[in-house]
Amino acid sequence: MPFKGLAAPKRRLAPLLSLAERRGLARAMLSDVLAALAGAEGFSRAFVISRDPAGLKLARQLGAEGLPECGPSGYRAAAEQAAEAARAAGVAGLLVLPADLPSVRSADLECLLRESERASVTLAPSRGGDGTNALLARPPGAIPYLYGPGSFRAHLRAAERGGLRTAVLEVVNLGLDVDEPSDLRWLVEREVGPSNSATRRYLTEIGLAERLGGDR
Repeated sequence: MPFKGLAAPKRRLAPLLSLAERRGLARAMLSDVLAALAGAEGFSRAFVISRDPAGLKLARQLGAEGLPECGPSGYRAAAEQAAEAARAAGVAGLLVLPADLPSVRSADLECLLRESERASVTLAPSRGGDGTNALLARPPGAIPYLYGPGSFRAHLRAAERGGLRTAVLEVVNLGLDVDEPSDLRWLVEREVGPSNSATRRYLTEIGLAERLGGDR
């Protein structure tokens, strides 16, 4: 039962994208994450947690369940809300993913699930090694959610303090989350992820590669 928080359009992408384009990109990336989950074996339900009514509507259109985010704002609070819902549902494990993973494939998530069979906590770090782009905990909430700067090492330390077996999976497609203009440049230049993804189609539609070429 994976849960995801819908990322708001990132202001840090403003040098490259307008507000409308950032919103379009957020929708495209969420579509790709949900498509990867739908194609992956071993996951029973998909939830999107968000304060954005449009994001929740899109999630339902794509076959996921939309849960309005409640309580304090932020990714940490959304993950805690997800864990509470997962425990109430009696599931064995919970995968928390951000919505801005444009390159993720179903095979990446199946690999993560296989790794988790030998661990209580399975982590996939961000491309720079600082953030946590996937966290699968058995049972849900086995460690506290410590999202923010340095979250990857913080989650490792939390698992160590709890005496929990931990697995780390470093995968290019899971490592790329889109926070900065440099992330979009990296995505476009290396052409990682599915060639028919909603994100790639959207970036082609708005001519991002041509814009980046003109900046050189």
